[in-house]
Amino acid sequence: MKTKKKTIQDVAKDLINGMFQIAGHDVTFDDVVKEPEGYYNRYTWTPEQENQWISWATEYVKKHLKHRSTYVDREIAMFNLSYGLRTVFPQTETDAA
Repeated sequence: MKTKKKTIQDVAKDLINGMFQIAGHDVTFDDVVKEPEGYYNRYTWTPEQENQWISWATEYVKKHLKHRSTYVDREIAMFNLSYGLRTVFPQTETDAA
């Protein structure tokens, strides 16, 4: 039995849902799509969570859209720049001084 190939819109929605899941937010694309201020201003993630998502998203896109690695890396970087959550860097002791 063949499974239906995912559309680019389906993959984009899954990538955004993956962001929320990896960042530990209990929301989905459908929950935030109508927010007038945009979800990216309200939800954040750490650099470690962002790197985890990049690894996951790269493999996900390769699997579902069958693109080459170099193309996928560039597309994930652009997707993250356009739709990614705001990255919050932890404050260090030297920053507090």
